[in-house]
Amino acid sequence: MTVSIEHQADLADGYERESVYVEMQDGCRIAVDVLHPAKGGRRLDGEFPTVLHATPYRRSFVTSST
Repeated sequence: MTVSIEHQADLADGYERESVYVEMQDGCRIAVDVLHPAKGGRRLDGEFPTVLHATPYRRSFVTSST
């Protein structure tokens, strides 16, 4: 994705994590983490593209550069 110079100042420099439960049709509740884009520690308003990462193991994970 290419972002024009005028819009680069609008880009997020971090995220704000929100942990919520989502209830399924059968009544089962699953825990999800929602990462909202943020700039300067404040959540950005508006609609943004979404990435869904699902795993049957743990809802939070750590990546390693090694």
